[in-house]
Amino acid sequence: MLLTATLLGLIAALGILDGRLLGVSMIDRPLVMCALTGLVCGNLHEGILIGATLELIFLGNVAIGAAHPPHIVTRSELATAITNMTGRGPEAPLTNPNQDSKLAILLGSSAVSWFLEAIPPVITNGLIVASKILPALGFALLISMMLSSKLMPYLGLGFLIAAYTKLDIIAIALFAVVLAFIISQFLNLKQQES
Repeated sequence: MLLTATLLGLIAALGILDGRLLGVSMIDRPLVMCALTGLVCGNLHEGILIGATLELIFLGNVAIGAAHPPHIVTRSELATAITNMTGRGPEAPLTNPNQDSKLAILLGSSAVSWFLEAIPPVITNGLIVASKILPALGFALLISMMLSSKLMPYLGLGFLIAAYTKLDIIAIALFAVVLAFIISQFLNLKQQES
């Protein structure tokens, strides 16, 4: 247990130093932090799933100047560690507020497990629903920041392709890359002619 705690502390330190001393290498993103935490806790698959969910929630949160997103590293590690140590699903720890993160660090996994068991099912079910809504909210916030009349047709095209062709996201992204290349070549050709 001491080795696991030490490794988790080193992973957290690495995530916190990213962007501050090591340059921005995106180690502090939830996908990386949760995967590393899952690897240390013995469940890499669960870590990647939690990381992907948290990545959707924090998708629009980037450091701008001195403003940093709220505790992405701590929340990523705690959500993964709590899920692995308590054996509960990943939904409950995903909605931990800031004070719960500090409490979990101070009291350890047994206290967190007892606390999670003491929560009434009605609240747990509400947290599960909230954890399913948060990724959509994060994605909607990101779209609202970059939404413009120029980009609306491409957003609509991507939505229609996803809805009616049943292609996966990677295929649609590859289609978008090819389309972007064709459009940029067309615009460059048009600009050279004038």
